Amino acid sequence: MARTDPTIYMRIPEGLKEALDRAAEENKRSLTAEVVARLEQSFSSVGIGDAREDATTTVINRLAALEEQLAARSRDEAELRLRHMQQSLATQELVFRDRVERGHAHVQRLEAEADQAEDRGDLVAAKRLRTKASEDRKSVREIEEELHTIRLEIAKAREDIKSIASSETPKRRRVKINWPEE
Repeated sequence: MARTDPTIYMRIPEGLKEALDRAAEENKRSLTAEVVARLEQSFSSVGIGDAREDATTTVINRLAALEEQLAARSRDEAELRLRHMQQSLATQELVFRDRVERGHAHVQRLEAEADQAEDRGDLVAAKRLRTKASEDRKSVREIEEELHTIRLEIAKAREDIKSIASSETPKRRRVKINWPEE
């Protein structure tokens, strides 16, 4: 400030004067500079709006960052669940494939035994064995259908994993709010 600036003499309560003295000392300014700074701040509606805008923008940007972290965490958790499901389905696929192979082998054994029973002339045993082979063949077909369903689920899980892995984290949005002047 220049010595030619206007001078004001005024009375203020003792407590306010002490508070201004402390603030001036904390801000490393003279008492006059502290009073001028505080008056300028109080008359600067743009300064108040900017401070409010900056605080609101900071809060909104922080919320956007948290949303982004939550989305990434949710995406990671979903991918992990899908990978576990894919592993579980792959294990089931192995079990069902083994059951199908053993079922086919069992049906072939029954048919061979039925052929042997016919060769011996034991038609009752042959018929019983062929009936059992027919029933077991139906069971094997049901297991094959379940195996097919499992393979489709594995393929869908793989697609879902690829989809999740390729999806981008949404870009953080910066928000600036223009407050109306008061």
